[in-house]
Amino acid sequence: MTNGATYKTNFARILSSAPDRVELAFDLDAKLWPWLNLPPHHPVLVEKYQYFGATTASWEQGLFTPETFTALTSFGWGCTPAAFAGDYPTRGVFKTQNGEEAMGFSLNVGADDGQVMYQTRGQGFAFKDRDYRVWRERSRRAALDAKVTADFQFLSPEAVGLAANGHSFIGVSEQADQALTLIACVTKQGGYVPEHPFHTGSRDHVNAAQLMDCGLQAAHWFLGGGQSWAEPLICIGGEARFQRYVELDVPFTITLVEQVPNTSVQLKFSQAGYDNAVLVLKWGHNVAAKRTEK
Repeated sequence: MTNGATYKTNFARILSSAPDRVELAFDLDAKLWPWLNLPPHHPVLVEKYQYFGATTASWEQGLFTPETFTALTSFGWGCTPAAFAGDYPTRGVFKTQNGEEAMGFSLNVGADDGQVMYQTRGQGFAFKDRDYRVWRERSRRAALDAKVTADFQFLSPEAVGLAANGHSFIGVSEQADQALTLIACVTKQGGYVPEHPFHTGSRDHVNAAQLMDCGLQAAHWFLGGGQSWAEPLICIGGEARFQRYVELDVPFTITLVEQVPNTSVQLKFSQAGYDNAVLVLKWGHNVAAKRTEK
């Protein structure tokens, strides 16, 4: 969920606007935007460029107002070699895409000289005719009422591809098929800056960037078999579909649906008896070479 009140300042600004095209610039102040401390190709960072770029351009084009509550329903991205050169994107080009689904868009993000670093596309939905706050409270309450007290320990940061001081959201599931299922939890207290080193957002639900983080952490565990990692996986792109909000403070499961060796994983997120999201993460390097024994 987002509306104009989610952030007091904006990571993106308009450079030029036409009926089907908006050019944007991005603010590289890491004090305001702590996720800029992540590598330029990191999925969380890619999602933040998408979030600010697409919403700012949509406001400019009058697709919805800053006061309207919106939700991302699908998102795809791919990194070009330029995303691994070490520099952060400074420019973006947003285009609306006509079709049957509402609010389709593409957003290419890159450098001042026009070199593209991310190619992204997505679909969104605007809550224009619904009492959003009443609906959200009802949905949130249903998840909180359905949750089962989870007594689990979070996995070590190293086992999920993080540095020793990283913030793990992942624990081992107690389910019988635990080799294919993990349990995770993002809390309102610990899932955001300043308690968390880089996640920001509305604190209404587990947002897309946090789900990207959880998925990337889970992939390290699934692919590494509990071993520590000498280097984290390099994600070069992916696809996400969001069906229902994942609620904060309520455990959810991450299931390994499919693995293409050294190429990609497909993960399913479920909470309180519902399927919430599907995430595909794609790799650019041989993952087996990056694991080390504990």
